[in-house]
Amino acid sequence: MNFRRLSDFYSWNPAVGDNCGALQAGYYVCVGVSGTPTGRPSSSTKATTAAPAPTGPQPQQPNIVRGCQRYHQVVSGDSCAAIVNRYRTFSLSQFLSWNPDAGGNACSGLWLGYYVCIGVAGTPTTPTTTTTTRPTGIATPSPIQAGVTRNCDSFLQANAGGTCPVFAARAGIPLNSLYAWNPVLGNVGQNCQSSFWAGYYYCVGVA
Repeated sequence: MNFRRLSDFYSWNPAVGDNCGALQAGYYVCVGVSGTPTGRPSSSTKATTAAPAPTGPQPQQPNIVRGCQRYHQVVSGDSCAAIVNRYRTFSLSQFLSWNPDAGGNACSGLWLGYYVCIGVAGTPTTPTTTTTTRPTGIATPSPIQAGVTRNCDSFLQANAGGTCPVFAARAGIPLNSLYAWNPVLGNVGQNCQSSFWAGYYYCVGVA
């Protein structure tokens, strides 16, 4: 109906009574005279705006920060700290703020195969390169992972698609030495691939 007041309807249709008790099915009644609006009155209730569709690769972890510009797909063995260490362009607190469903400091909410945010506007795309001198007197190359033995005096860069056994053979060292000098890789017998990253340097010799 397009009229605004019930009293208008009663005045245009006096036969229906003052409580609409005489309204009969199948009969026509007047619902407008000259000047009656032909459209529905506007509602004072705000229309609900649909949430914008997520951008970026799919599937994504829920509630990723809007405006994310770079993504990482979670693989087996990933942790929040491992992702931070892998890219070295953002802090753990930034990562958790961009991915509130990751599970906080415990990082218990990462979903295998899903994408998480690793960069927003202004986030560097390459890590800051720093050079330090080790107790052995040699310069430490960059990037490296945490925990490399302090008396390392020889490094080798990992190739894409490599494995720990192949890398150890390439360096000419026993596999157990590679694990011992680079504890982030785990132990002999474990699959080191989740923490063995192409482009990073690993210790392949000690003083």
